[in-house]
Amino acid sequence: MVGELDIVQQEIASLKRPIHAIHKALTHTNAHAIIIVIASNITTVVYAVFNVDIAHIC
Repeated sequence: MVGELDIVQQEIASLKRPIHAIHKALTHTNAHAIIIVIASNITTVVYAVFNVDIAHIC
């Protein structure tokens, strides 16, 4: 069984990546790239939350 602390640490790690990617995208002037990055990261976060919910149910 995975501990709560492990889940929290995984969540923090998974949130740091999208934040870093968005920050990196914002340093560029290409708005289209920023939109793509944000859209893909929203999908990643939703997927991560969905996975944690499944882990809690099982």
